[in-house]
Amino acid sequence: MNYDLYCGSAVPYTHHHTPPFDNIDPYGHVPTGGSVQGDINMYKSLGIPGDKIVSGMGLYSREWNGVPNRNNGLFMPAALQASNLHYDLLVASYINRNGY
Repeated sequence: MNYDLYCGSAVPYTHHHTPPFDNIDPYGHVPTGGSVQGDINMYKSLGIPGDKIVSGMGLYSREWNGVPNRNNGLFMPAALQASNLHYDLLVASYINRNGY
């Protein structure tokens, strides 16, 4: 599982919930690590063959309110909403629309 490693009020800053690579937060708000690449490398270092590793990734988005207009909103203080934006809603309402 490579998703939702940093969520809820424990980390009240916008961030990638399924980061392909380690988060690099220039502000120091979000912990580093917990990425798809990092997890795969860890399992391989423990002797698990790469062809036996399957990554579980969240194909949905989180919604944040009150995000400052800095750094494209990434790693900014904000309020995480309880609902998820599932893939079908993302395609219908956001992807390639209104600047997203």
